[in-house]
Amino acid sequence: PAIVNLREQPRLRPRFFQDLVETDESINRDWHETVDADLHHLLESAIETVTRDLTGLDEDQVSFPSEHLPAWMSALNQARLVLGELHAVTEADLHRTGLDMSRARDKALFEIHLLGYLLQLLVEHDQES
Repeated sequence: PAIVNLREQPRLRPRFFQDLVETDESINRDWHETVDADLHHLLESAIETVTRDLTGLDEDQVSFPSEHLPAWMSALNQARLVLGELHAVTEADLHRTGLDMSRARDKALFEIHLLGYLLQLLVEHDQES
């Protein structure tokens, strides 16, 4: 969860709190005044839920209440977005193979894929329920 807190960095914040339109600053200002606080609360709430769920985990398995599933999905997606923005990951990068774990960017790509796989498992589990 700690990586997600980086979303508040000025260069990452626009990825999470996007403008509504490209051409009108007054519309965007109104949009941000109306939406950003609630969106921030939702994003932060998801991270807090996951952090609580991770506290005191059994070493052999991860389990959490099913009502926490949306929070987990949000947190994993937030982490993927932060990693992607921090390392300027492109769509083409996501199709690369042969990653070198000694390179920070390749390690971030691996983490993005791993978090994506976990997200996929959660989505599939949710669909089965």
